[in-house]
Amino acid sequence: MAVAFGRGDGDGWVWCDQGHRHWGRFGAAGLLIRSWAPCDGDARIVLQHRALWSHQGGTWGLPGGARDSHESPVGTALREAEEEAGLPASSVRPTGLLVDDHGGWSYTTVVAEQAGPLEPAPTGGESIEVRWIEVDEVDRLPLHPGFAATWPRLRRTPAGTLLVVDGANVVGARGRGDGWWRDRAGAARRLRDALVGLAVRGIPAGRLPPPLPPGGLDTLLPWIVLVVEGAARSIAAEPLGAPPAATPPGRPPKTAPPPDPAPPRSPPHGPPLHAPPPHAAPATDPPTHAAPAAAVPPTAAPGGTAGGTPPTDTSTDRAMPALRPAAPHPPVQLEVIAADRGGDDTIVAIAATAADGAHRALVITADRALAARVAAVGAATAGPSWLLRLIEPDLRSGE
Repeated sequence: MAVAFGRGDGDGWVWCDQGHRHWGRFGAAGLLIRSWAPCDGDARIVLQHRALWSHQGGTWGLPGGARDSHESPVGTALREAEEEAGLPASSVRPTGLLVDDHGGWSYTTVVAEQAGPLEPAPTGGESIEVRWIEVDEVDRLPLHPGFAATWPRLRRTPAGTLLVVDGANVVGARGRGDGWWRDRAGAARRLRDALVGLAVRGIPAGRLPPPLPPGGLDTLLPWIVLVVEGAARSIAAEPLGAPPAATPPGRPPKTAPPPDPAPPRSPPHGPPLHAPPPHAAPATDPPTHAAPAAAVPPTAAPGGTAGGTPPTDTSTDRAMPALRPAAPHPPVQLEVIAADRGGDDTIVAIAATAADGAHRALVITADRALAARVAAVGAATAGPSWLLRLIEPDLRSGE
């Protein structure tokens, strides 16, 4: 069934510094979602066979499109994937970002993994079909030029990453009189709030510790678990704060409206990363869904774009009306777990279930005994100083 969606203030053509014309006044974003078959572990991704009338019609690429001024790249990719491929955000867990920057315009690929039931199908009239494709088959398809250029890097991106934070150890290592002994819950709460910002913006590839190679990503989006114990256990029942509003990349046009405030936090994507995924990709290819006939323009608008399907109206002299509903802000990939007994036992148990071959686990602690225990179950470690350097500005703003 074809679904009609309104236009947003990001719809429109722009020129990049390299002299190319692209769709998306604030840039564009698309979703690369992967899954592993439960039997053989082979990776699969969801690709869109673009409608013949669209730009670069007949090629295969990612569901995606123009980013609106109020959206983050993750928010854009999740919205477009649901509009074009019927992929619900609740069944998708973002794991990283790859940015193809042309100067003045960029396309962000949001790499994600399956976290719930997914049945890809054309839903917006912009596709011939949308389906799971074996990774080894991708190079044999006629690919969209923008996707083809980034596919070699995307193919080697790592699995989802779980960042387990030993709350008591990290707060104690800060060494700034953070009130840990006077107010353990308050000190842990400040750490939690700082981790919200880290979960939203991610970790730049250049700042990852040696145990976590970026594998082609520009930004890692980990699932963060903060383990608290003792008097700090009470914060596990508290709601997280709202994430910061998105900032459009590049040089937005002068006609761009100011960003809207970020909506309240939603529940996390799917089950926690350290829990076994309940819905793995089927061992055999799901049936192909052919797109229904839809009233579409007979020809595509000219110009280059790395994703999304532009309408035939290519005028850039006027601001596009913000008719498209605001996409929900991506949920914060952070949870707080209260240790029932010793925090070390809880951290080891979480690390053991995450380091299952399909995910990576990194434990933040300076406790050598704990580091040895998590290494025995396949997890890597980094010291509190690495994490504190990333979140120190957030901690100061919360004091």
